[in-house]
Amino acid sequence: MENYNKLRGNLGRYLAKYYLNEFVKGLLISLLVGGVTWLSIALLEYFGEFNKGPRTFFFFSFVAVIGTLFISLILVPIAKYFGLLKGKADNEAARDIGYSIKGVDDKLSNILSLKTKADLNTNDLLNASINQKSSQLNQYDFRIAVDFKKNLIWLRYLAIPAVIVLAILLWNPAILSDSSNRVVSFNEDFTPVAPFQFVIKNNSLSVAEGEDFELIVETIGSKVPDNTFINRAGELLRMKKLENGTFAFRFQSVIDDLEFNLEGAGFSSSAYIIKMLPM
Repeated sequence: MENYNKLRGNLGRYLAKYYLNEFVKGLLISLLVGGVTWLSIALLEYFGEFNKGPRTFFFFSFVAVIGTLFISLILVPIAKYFGLLKGKADNEAARDIGYSIKGVDDKLSNILSLKTKADLNTNDLLNASINQKSSQLNQYDFRIAVDFKKNLIWLRYLAIPAVIVLAILLWNPAILSDSSNRVVSFNEDFTPVAPFQFVIKNNSLSVAEGEDFELIVETIGSKVPDNTFINRAGELLRMKKLENGTFAFRFQSVIDDLEFNLEGAGFSSSAYIIKMLPM
């Protein structure tokens, strides 16, 4: 049965390559699905700036997706490769090989069926026939039935989110880094970051005692507020809108230091102080 044993070795080498191919395909699919999931969550969080509830859902959903992909598409093929889990049945493998390799057809399946019968009822004539048929199939390398090149399609799919991520990183890396950090730290509270900055245009925040002081503020950012207010101890004073996101407010007859914050579109600045200079 030397030829049959060689045939079994040929089949074993096919199965090893098959599981290796399944591992490679599973790795690429995991990168694709995991990457798209992470990208979607990061963009949702960046634009939505959700509270703890949705961020907790995002985090554990991502963990569940990654865990499922790792176990089913990476860990299982590895375990089957090393024989730790039951793999593809010989008859199923034979059908796949016969379908992929012209000349093998259903011959391999027939040989395996005959060997099962021969093992049940010892028959030297049947074993000799199996050995002869096996020698005819040993001219084929069953490993050619596994085509690694078919995985290139997953690389092409993977290139789409990869290009999107690269473009975002070149444009504004904080879109992915900041939102990812908020999702990972799902149990923490985060203060929304204003899409603009308050820039005081005055050269100095000081005024002589009894004089007027006109505060000029410019708002710079991707989305500037329609109105800007001065908050003095809870009292809101509307600033006059000039042009190009610039606002002004005149403090009349200043006789004391003025501490205030600037507010707009729900965001507040740090505290500023206009110093009164005694005469």
